[in-house]
Amino acid sequence: MPGPTERPQPVPTATDSAMDTATDTTTDADPQQRAYHWSFPASAAAIAVARNEAADAVGARYPELSEDVRLVISELATNAVRHAGTPFRVHAVLGPLGVRVEVQDLSPALPVLRRPALGAPSGRGFHLIAALCRRWGVRVDEHGKAVWVELTAHPPAELNPPPPPPP
Repeated sequence: MPGPTERPQPVPTATDSAMDTATDTTTDADPQQRAYHWSFPASAAAIAVARNEAADAVGARYPELSEDVRLVISELATNAVRHAGTPFRVHAVLGPLGVRVEVQDLSPALPVLRRPALGAPSGRGFHLIAALCRRWGVRVDEHGKAVWVELTAHPPAELNPPPPPPP
């Protein structure tokens, strides 16, 4: 069975220097699925590049999900830089009905769903993510953890036909 076909993304510009790799992968097994992968250093500048790259890639196919992806990646990448303090990877897999995005860092420490005080400046990220997504979770392995989020696009009309007229 043939493996994935990888095509490099456009070369980053000087303002995108936080991004060190990007690939766009499609598979012969599912031509409706496209995967994007980026690697970033643990820096505040990398967070902005990560959210913009992911939002642009997703927005090309699902414009209605672009801003949700921008927020999700911003929250997850910020957590990777602030709490893990390690380089991080962003993955976006676009399928026929939506997208799964994840941010992977090198720390095995699980994220904490906090209940911030009314005036606290942080602690609401996972509450926002949970409100936007279909589901989310954490995957831990020997290399650290990945926090993943699934967002559903508006289904195409042929998958959600209108109800039949009343008799």
